[in-house]
Amino acid sequence: MHRFEGLALAVVLAMVMSGVARADSDSLEVKDLEVTGDPRKGSVQVSLTVSYVPPNDGAIVFLFVAAGQDEPQLIANDVKGKFDGKVPTSKTWNSLRGTSGDKPIPIRVYACLTYDEKQVRVWLENHAADARTVYRLDPK
Repeated sequence: MHRFEGLALAVVLAMVMSGVARADSDSLEVKDLEVTGDPRKGSVQVSLTVSYVPPNDGAIVFLFVAAGQDEPQLIANDVKGKFDGKVPTSKTWNSLRGTSGDKPIPIRVYACLTYDEKQVRVWLENHAADARTVYRLDPK
């Protein structure tokens, strides 16, 4: 009987944990997205509104937007924020320049639950934040 209870508990925990993992990017919502400009010129103009549902009330949340490998831009230190500004693209474009075929550059929004902006940037570099691709630039 104990084996069955242990197995049942393991199955329930696996289902709960997989549900948590899937919910991360689903908690990020983007509205009013507008992207203009040529990424080959070093940046694009991005306008958007982001909201994030954290796992618990009172969580410290940082919201960012970035293009490919370029420096993320702070949207807000809150669960909601608006961004209307330049998003750098030069590092990503330079990395794609010598390649053939399509050269898509993703625009992503990020939500990170940590205590300060320096820590957030380390997490972003290590792909440890919740993320959602909201647009793809396709420079010709």
